[in-house]
Order: sequence, then structure tokens, then C-alpha cells
Amino acid sequence: APGVAQILHITLRARSLNALALASQRTVDAGGHVLAPTEPLTEPGGGHAVTLADPDGRVFRLVYGDEQLDAMDASDMPLRLAHVVLNSSHVEDTRQFMEAALDFSMSDRTRIMAFMRCNNDHHSVALGDTDNNALNHIAFLMPDIDAVMRGGGRMKDAGFPIEWGPGRHGPGDNAFNYFIGPFDVVIEYLSLIHI
Repeated sequence: APGVAQILHITLRARSLNALALASQRTVDAGGHVLAPTEPLTEPGGGHAVTLADPDGRVFRLVYGDEQLDAMDASDMPLRLAHVVLNSSHVEDTRQFMEAALDFSMSDRTRIMAFMRCNNDHHSVALGDTDNNALNHIAFLMPDIDAVMRGGGRMKDAGFPIEWGPGRHGPGDNAFNYFIGPFDVVIEYLSLIHI
């Protein structure tokens, strides 16, 4: 679509169909809104989804029963989405909403970021303290640090040079490279470091 890239919704996979109904009730109790009730998805991947909004208008889609792709045998391709970082003008309010409505918990906190988890990863969503509620970046997990570097080379060859990195984060303890990818969205390639 023309114009600046925008988030349609943040999609999260739910553990069960009942979790969708529970999240709907908890969202309302936490001051958010149910934008679309649980219904079958007709788009690729299928499954059932509920669409929710937090008090700041961020849209979350929770999906259960969607088709999952088999892992690709590629040693330097992203394995999966690792996390998303969202800017937030109300980090503490957003953190509390995510805990109450979506069953996240805070795994780490710095002066400017709250790292939220819903599984065994250090974080699936991080909230950055700023004056807007936009997307900060999307991170993809790579198989290892060599894949982070090869992926960086591939992105550079495609016209998207490394903007920050290579480096290593404190929270999460991972190696990284950042790019401004297609549609002017910041993309991170990361790998967990095992010493």
C-alpha cells in the first residue's frame, strides 16, 4: 500500500482455543477492547483468531490451530521470528496490560526497556520507552553467529547495509546485526551466544 509502513496487528500463537476466550475477557478487564471475536481465519495458515486492542490502540491477534510450516534445511536463513520491539509512551501501563490480558511476564528491565516473555525465550516482545507507540524493530533468530554474519552479507549485497553491528546485547545475551529493510522497517538478525 502507498505511504509509510504500519503495523496491522501483532500476531501471537495461543496454547488453546479456550485461551482465545480467556484473553478476550482479560483484555476487557484490563481496559482494552475486543475488535473481533474468536472466528475461523480464511487467510493462508487458517486456524481461529481473536483480535484485541490495548488501551493505546495497539492491535493484537491471537491465533490457535494455524498451519505451521516445516523447518527449512538452510544453515544461514532465519529459523523463526525471535521478538518484536514496540515503542511505548506508557511502558508500565503497556507492561501491566500484557501481563493481565495476554499472560506475559517481565523477564528483564533496563531504564528504557521492559522485556516481556510468554515462553522460554528471554523475550518475545520488548517495550521501548519513547514518545510514540510505533514499531521499533522485528528480530529474526539465526542458527548461529556465523549465520548472523552471512545473513548480514546477503542483506548488504541486496542493498540493505548493516546499520548497527555486528555486536552483542546485554539483555538476552545475543549477537546481532541491524538493517533498515524493505518498507523502511528495522530488521535484526540475532543468534544466541553459547560460551
